[in-house]
Amino acid sequence: MSNSVDHPDHYNQGGYECIEVMLSIYGPEAVKDFCVCNAFKYLFRCQHKNNKKEDIDKATWYLIKYNEIDVRFSKPDSQPAQNIKITTGAPINTPITPEELNDIVTLHS
Repeated sequence: MSNSVDHPDHYNQGGYECIEVMLSIYGPEAVKDFCVCNAFKYLFRCQHKNNKKEDIDKATWYLIKYNEIDVRFSKPDSQPAQNIKITTGAPINTPITPEELNDIVTLHS
C-alpha cells in the first residue's frame, strides 16, 4: 500500500503513530471498534470520491489492523493496555511513559 494509506506522516506525531497511542489510552476493544467503523466509513463513501482505490485500500488497512490487534491482545502473555510498547521510529520498541503520553495528548488538545 502507498504511504498515503500505510502509515501516513500526518498520523505520526513525535515518533508515535496515532493508533498506537489510541491503544494506550482506550485499550484494544475500543480501537478494534474504531477500526471497524473507519473501514465502514471508507467503503461507504468510496463511490463518491475521486480515488476509489485509495479509500478501499484504507478500509482494508483498518480491517487488517483489527486482526493484528485481535491477535496481539488475545495471547495469554499479552500486556495490559497501559503497558503497550510502541515503536518510536528507532529499531527497538520502547514503552511510552506517562509523561510522553501527556505531551502527545497536550499537543493535540
